[in-house]
Amino acid sequence: MNWFPLCLSLALISSGTLANQDTDFNWLRDDSRSSAQVLDYLKQHNSRSDAYFSEHHALTGALLQQWSDNAATKASKPWVIRGEFEYGVVVVDGQRTLIERNRNGGEQRSLLNLDQRDDALDYYQLGAWSLSPDGQSLALAEDISGSGEYRVSVLSLATGQESQLPERWESYLQWSGDSKALYLIGQETHTLRPDGLYRLALSSPQPKRLWHETDSGWLMSMYRSANPNYVVIQSNSELATEQRLLNLKDGTLSPALLPRQQGIDYYADVAGDALYLNSNHQGEFALYQAPLTQPEKLSLLYRPQKGQQLDNYYLFQAATVAVTKLGPKRWLQILSPDGTLVKSMAIGEANGVAWVSRNGDYASNRLRIRSMSMITPPKWRELNLTDLSWQTLSQDHYPHFNADLYHSEQIQVDSGHVKVTVTLAYRKDAMTATSPVILYGYGAYGVTMRPYFMPQIISLLDRGAIYAVAHVRGGGYLGEPWHLDGIGANKQHAISDYLASAKALRHFNGGNHPIGAIGGSAGGTLVAAALNQDVSLFDAVVLQVPFVDVLASMSDSSLPLSSQQHQEWGNPAVPEQLEFIKAYDPISNLRPLPYPPMLVRVGLNDRRVPYWEGAKYLSRLEAISTGQGPYLLSTDFTGGHSSDHRNASEQQAREYAFLLMATQSNKRSSQ
Repeated sequence: MNWFPLCLSLALISSGTLANQDTDFNWLRDDSRSSAQVLDYLKQHNSRSDAYFSEHHALTGALLQQWSDNAATKASKPWVIRGEFEYGVVVVDGQRTLIERNRNGGEQRSLLNLDQRDDALDYYQLGAWSLSPDGQSLALAEDISGSGEYRVSVLSLATGQESQLPERWESYLQWSGDSKALYLIGQETHTLRPDGLYRLALSSPQPKRLWHETDSGWLMSMYRSANPNYVVIQSNSELATEQRLLNLKDGTLSPALLPRQQGIDYYADVAGDALYLNSNHQGEFALYQAPLTQPEKLSLLYRPQKGQQLDNYYLFQAATVAVTKLGPKRWLQILSPDGTLVKSMAIGEANGVAWVSRNGDYASNRLRIRSMSMITPPKWRELNLTDLSWQTLSQDHYPHFNADLYHSEQIQVDSGHVKVTVTLAYRKDAMTATSPVILYGYGAYGVTMRPYFMPQIISLLDRGAIYAVAHVRGGGYLGEPWHLDGIGANKQHAISDYLASAKALRHFNGGNHPIGAIGGSAGGTLVAAALNQDVSLFDAVVLQVPFVDVLASMSDSSLPLSSQQHQEWGNPAVPEQLEFIKAYDPISNLRPLPYPPMLVRVGLNDRRVPYWEGAKYLSRLEAISTGQGPYLLSTDFTGGHSSDHRNASEQQAREYAFLLMATQSNKRSSQ
């Protein structure tokens, strides 16, 4: 069925529904998000989308039912260790509750009822919590609109009294050593750029700014060090880092540990009276150490073997753990205090992924590994650094999942002079020569898209689909060189990698597979740009909060993060960069082509990628396409860049149902 075809779109324009508005749909931008005309337009599109899915409710309902029936017995996450206590979220009387308990047994206490706060709002995401050193107050950073602006409040655990802080904040929370003040990262008023370090004394109504990042291309953040008396304050651009140490005992802020310099990145930590830096100031990343009182006296502690890259490091009383990588594989390098290699351990499994997460504190000597593959449910393992013994803590269990029915592998795809890895999975007894391929891509910011285990993906495999992740350039699959080879002037490399992956998968195992493309945020740029360059490759497309109006957004410094991302996407103010942005920009390159069926999802309160990008893109594409559609726009009026957890399953079921229906329809029409 041709839903809302071109003739009807033009009819609405001529009839006055969209009268006096530009046909480029720029009028859809409303920074206030309150225009009755814009809201009505988005609601009309939601009604069209609802009508479409109502007609195809059987598949959407079946997916949701399968996910419900196969709901996991979730592995409990390792509790957060802080000295003598540990913290976790457990269900108490049917309510998710943040609990504190003594590691050596004894009493435990409830700190926060999460469901109670969640139920009171249309959108809720707890960004962070922090318990004061005296144990009397709980600081919370909560997103209640989906905008990425966090409301910070302080809850007295003795009285239940709650006070909210003025202004908007990032989700970082750190208490002073005396429990009398909070340290926070503030946001710039219009762009929401994290630009300042603030101290708020609980006895004062106004926060005091301690540091202001004036360069619009730099962002601020902070993280706690292994030494609980220090916090690392970070400013960073895309290709440089500058860090300072905040002393939580006396509130002093150190000078920069290394001078700000383009191309120089470093990441600090403190243990005891020693400073550690993972830094590339002398070439490749290596681990350095210095006395805390003399940070300029850095000496080399550990350098990876040739060919390996130092990815991260973790400080414990019993050992220092360096994480290195060679290609996509990662190793734990266990180091003695003087940097001598004690033992090297590979982590992860073939075609899977593993990473360090939710460690214990410095004195706990507990390092945790989270691992999974597309067909292996997640599990938690713990390495005791005192004796290097491993313990499996827990693993998710799905009642109706049999791993023996499924297969996962990696293939290498030729893309110019490089090989692109594609991780894929399918059900062995369900895949045919015409099974649809659902191809996911991202390719930006050096982010590695991990081949996660998701029961939702298993439901696709059960219906005969092949699910694949293309590890294109621009992402971090093969390290920073792989990232740099797919950004800025090299963005076409990422797009070409995705196209090459789609072409290879079209004929995977000698078949003729329809291709359903899916990408979110920066992945929306990748997928939409690839679609413009070879529309014949794709049979259906889903774009989630897509960044598709690159030229316009990167030209507008009033938008959040635009000025900080010129390295990634290009700077339109530079003539040669303007040209390569124009060459790949998804919305600028729309033209009369038979675009396949498409579903675009946006969030009204999204500040990272404003709703109007996806709305303009879908409207323009629909007006110009020579294809039959359907072309559906779905706006989440209570969410932002991320969906509220209560709506996420319904949205995902619609996306997967759309891809399955559209690829099956195109497969039938081509036979």
